[in-house]
Amino acid sequence: MCIIIAKPINVAMPSEEIIRNCFFSNPHGAGFMLNYNGLVYGFKGFMHVEHLIDAIKQVEKQIGDLTPRGVVLHFRIGTHGNNDQANTHPFPLSADYEDMKKLQWVARQGFAHNGIITKTTRHPDVELYGVSDTMVFGKLFAAPIAGWTNIATDQDALNVLDVI
Repeated sequence: MCIIIAKPINVAMPSEEIIRNCFFSNPHGAGFMLNYNGLVYGFKGFMHVEHLIDAIKQVEKQIGDLTPRGVVLHFRIGTHGNNDQANTHPFPLSADYEDMKKLQWVARQGFAHNGIITKTTRHPDVELYGVSDTMVFGKLFAAPIAGWTNIATDQDALNVLDVI
C-alpha cells in the first residue's frame, strides 16, 4: 500500500531518514504538495529518492522553512496504471488527465490516495490511457464535486466521496 505523510502546519518536516525509508519501501515514485499563498503547489515524478530530497530543498530555498506550511508527501506502490512519473501522486484536483499527469502544478486543491479504489480499477481509462484508479476517481468523482465546493472542508462532500 502507498505511504502518505501528512505534515500539518507548524510541524517540522520529516527527516531525510524517514523520507528515504518511505521511498525504499514504496519505490514506484514519489511527490509532494504544499500550501502557499492560498494555493496548492505540487511536485511529483521523483523516481529516485535523491531527486525528491533535492526538490524539497529547492522549494525550501525559494520559500523558506516548510514548518509553517501544510505538506503532503506520497510514496507510490503501483497497483493500477503505469509505473511512471505521470502516475505518481499527488495530483491537482482536475477532471483532465493531462493536468493530473503534470510533474509540477498549481491548483486550488490537490489530492493523493493510499490504497485501491475498487470502483475505478476496471474503468476502461486505466488500460486505454495507462492512468491509475486514483486518477480515474479524481476525474469522475472528486473533481465534479470540487466544482461546487471545497471538498477539503465540506463535510457533506467528504461523506459523499467516502461512500463511492
